[in-house]
Amino acid sequence: MAASTTVSSFDAAMKQIYRPSNVENLTYRRRPLFGMLAKNEGFGGRNQPIVIQYANPAGGRSATFATAQSNRSAMKLSAFLLTRVSDYQICTIDSEVIEATRGDTYAFLSALKQKTDSAFNSLSDAIESALFRSGSGALAQVSSVTANPDSGSGYTTNDRIVLLYPDDVTNFEVDMSLVCSATDGAALSSSPASATVTKIDRTNGYVQVTDLGSTDWGTSGYFLYVEGDAQNAGTAVKLSGLNAWMPTSASTSFFGVNQTLDSRLAGLYFDSSSDSMEDAIIDLQSKIGREGGAVDTYICHNSQYRRLIKELGAKKIYADTMAQGGKGDEATIGYRSVVVDGDYGEIRVVPANKCPVKYGYGLQKDTWTFHTLGAATKFLMEDGLRILRQASSDGYEMRMVMRGNLACTAPVWNGRHLLPTP
Repeated sequence: MAASTTVSSFDAAMKQIYRPSNVENLTYRRRPLFGMLAKNEGFGGRNQPIVIQYANPAGGRSATFATAQSNRSAMKLSAFLLTRVSDYQICTIDSEVIEATRGDTYAFLSALKQKTDSAFNSLSDAIESALFRSGSGALAQVSSVTANPDSGSGYTTNDRIVLLYPDDVTNFEVDMSLVCSATDGAALSSSPASATVTKIDRTNGYVQVTDLGSTDWGTSGYFLYVEGDAQNAGTAVKLSGLNAWMPTSASTSFFGVNQTLDSRLAGLYFDSSSDSMEDAIIDLQSKIGREGGAVDTYICHNSQYRRLIKELGAKKIYADTMAQGGKGDEATIGYRSVVVDGDYGEIRVVPANKCPVKYGYGLQKDTWTFHTLGAATKFLMEDGLRILRQASSDGYEMRMVMRGNLACTAPVWNGRHLLPTP
């Protein structure tokens, strides 16, 4: 009873520590795409129509009146029926910690806050990563699977995954349970069904896992997912990020819309892998400008940003790009950016460590909104309780959730392009 009383008595303190402004500060910092997107926290109902006019009534125009009248046509509209997905994070605290800190308010709050901050950070990292991707859940690709060269006990077979793009290592954490498929979003491999991360080499891009044995994970180009995130040849369970709205090839049914009817229903995609970084950005935004878009933000991986900084040399001009919370600009959170001159004004180039290293994204920021049911990250507490007693373990848990999806009101005013591997 004493432990329960201790836990419940700190609910008021937790309410103050994790009030909305503090949660935003915790979750947006160092996550620029998540932070910069406009937020709509009123995503209720079964779905939300995102209506787009993709063609003017061109059939009714002619220098000859009778021809214009006989060929008249209506403007073309489509509605993406945006649906929500959920992403969960569970945080636990042992009852022994509670007992050990009983009577020491500061020690207990410190332990509780450390656990909770870590959980919000983990969920926010998952959201930031997903906002760039296609919804399949894939985080990285395999280059090869080898035996650990350190050898020794426990390292005798296949247990080291070398990533195709070493910079993607930022998406992994020790104790993650991973699954694998031959192609993005396809049925999962069964040999083995899953593997747990035991060690990470962030310098060289290696992820060491529990023994894979006789594996079918080892082919170059296979895709890795966190268990429970993979599309697995079915419906995507992760949010549809930039790669979904700007696909390499248009979908015939994306949120109910046939994007192949007009490429205005999908963002532009180009191969810029043979260009310098500055030239690639200028060309991408110019092609978007041709379609009426005005790129104001460009986002890429830190290693690609570094290429640009080196190319610009003494020409660099820096600026800050602000985060946006549920009520507008978040004045306390900004992202360092370098300015490139575009067709319609300055473009702020922002580095993001969760961005796929091989792509860069030119965005007209006011066409994007992250729609969520309530705050983008929040406690799951419909019963009013932030801290729950675990039913089958000696401890307590907190549950966090994101419910929402990303939407774009003018896909063709945005684009992504393939960049060289840095």
